[in-house]
Amino acid sequence: MCPLAKDTVSFGANAGAKIIDEATPLLEGFKPNQIEDFNNLSPNKLVLVHRTNYLPMNGQIKGIKDATKDEEGSSQYRSTIHFSLNHPVWGHAHGDWEEMKYAIIAPMAGILSANKKENIVGGQLIDFFIKGNVNLPENTVIVRHNPSIKEGKLKVIDASSEIGFENTKGIKIVESANPDIGEVTSMVIDKMGYSEIGTLDRKTPECWDKFAKKYGYYSGWHSYSPLGRSESLISCIKFASIGGDTWLKDEGIVDYQKEFLTVIDEIKIAAKSKNIELSYDIDTMKNIIEESQTPSKALERIKNEMHLIPIDTFKMDEQSSTGSCYRIINLVLGIDDMMKEQIQTVS
Repeated sequence: MCPLAKDTVSFGANAGAKIIDEATPLLEGFKPNQIEDFNNLSPNKLVLVHRTNYLPMNGQIKGIKDATKDEEGSSQYRSTIHFSLNHPVWGHAHGDWEEMKYAIIAPMAGILSANKKENIVGGQLIDFFIKGNVNLPENTVIVRHNPSIKEGKLKVIDASSEIGFENTKGIKIVESANPDIGEVTSMVIDKMGYSEIGTLDRKTPECWDKFAKKYGYYSGWHSYSPLGRSESLISCIKFASIGGDTWLKDEGIVDYQKEFLTVIDEIKIAAKSKNIELSYDIDTMKNIIEESQTPSKALERIKNEMHLIPIDTFKMDEQSSTGSCYRIINLVLGIDDMMKEQIQTVS
């Protein structure tokens, strides 16, 4: 961990940029803030890390729902923005962030102050999620690649000197010649004075559960949460339309119209019990599913009446097999018995 030291970077009145050595212990404005007791986590010891291909213009990370809105006001539906805590996110079955251009590192305490309390949901150390667009606080650092930087050096820029960031305050951009943004992010977390957690959460999840309970956050996986399941519901209706465009499967043995309506009831009960406000009117969704003869008709009404379009977390297209479409539905919505047990565990 980095010792107490003063950074060599200072910004003048013109908010320019400076080159520093990678060996510089701390960035200006930061002090050692390591986690000393993992059984006593607090927001001021944590940073939220978000990897993306889009710069947070005007100091705000825009969610997919706002970023994809078309001329008719319809947008791909995902109401949450996701972060890992004190480490860059790792690739997994649902995504790979290795090729992302930017990493945004924001002090958690600042995030809590800059955003509405009801939008801070929770999750896990490797997947903490917030509803809506996220305002970035002072002392946020954006990491990006710059091949013109000399090896062993970092370029530190006051973001307010860049186009699109003129009205921001206290946000820095750190550039490195290292193309591995994840590796640079880990280094910058340390230079911000924080502990780089790594895989600690996999070994001691009880530390996170204790923290979440203390501060009133949801503790569980996004995909099993009421928000995650409500986000996936629209995509799963699309999968059903691809897989034959019928609610009935296996000669009527499985009625997916009925299954979707059951899932909606489960989502409503879980959201109420955990005091999580959903981001769309799920009763309208329920009525549309009940009244639609086919999944494609439901999708059409969801777009026209709710202005929502499915987001394809799982890559499915018209060439996908019927079996694979329904397997994804069972997995994502927790329709099969094994997934139901997982969801009940965190509900």
